[in-house]
Amino acid sequence: MDNRELVKKLSAAAEGDAAPEAAPVSYRKLVVFLLDDRSYSIDSEEVKEVVIAQDLYYIPFVPPYVAGLINRHGEPHTVLDLKVVLDNEKLSASKVMVMNHGDDQIAFLITDIERIILVPEGEIAAVPSSEGSSLFQGSFTLEGREVFIINASEVYDRLQHDIRNV
Repeated sequence: MDNRELVKKLSAAAEGDAAPEAAPVSYRKLVVFLLDDRSYSIDSEEVKEVVIAQDLYYIPFVPPYVAGLINRHGEPHTVLDLKVVLDNEKLSASKVMVMNHGDDQIAFLITDIERIILVPEGEIAAVPSSEGSSLFQGSFTLEGREVFIINASEVYDRLQHDIRNV
């Protein structure tokens, strides 16, 4: 093949005779964390920091999933125990995931952070909601395990509803 034939083929490919490009894949960045030995995840934009809670202060007259308060940089943060919400059992842990939630100072009690990953949107399965609300936005498979994505907005809404009705 001489140079002219090569140039013709390259020109033809540039004009649209080439194979179509694949559609871009969108990813979701998730923080995978543990509640005892069970993995859950949450959108990374929702997480501000992960810290070890030195002192957890008890609060009376609140729903059972409110573990108490911690002091972060002079600001009180309400600590929620997601294990109580999900399994009706208290979590024995000292790490908290401080959340980005506007003016509200909220943190989730966790066992540990497992990893931060990018999950293709196409690999996230829908989770059917029950009773008009859903604590999960979806689920995906990680190393043969199903990992549920926590719907942080639903947790915050539930807290506001339960505080008003205590």
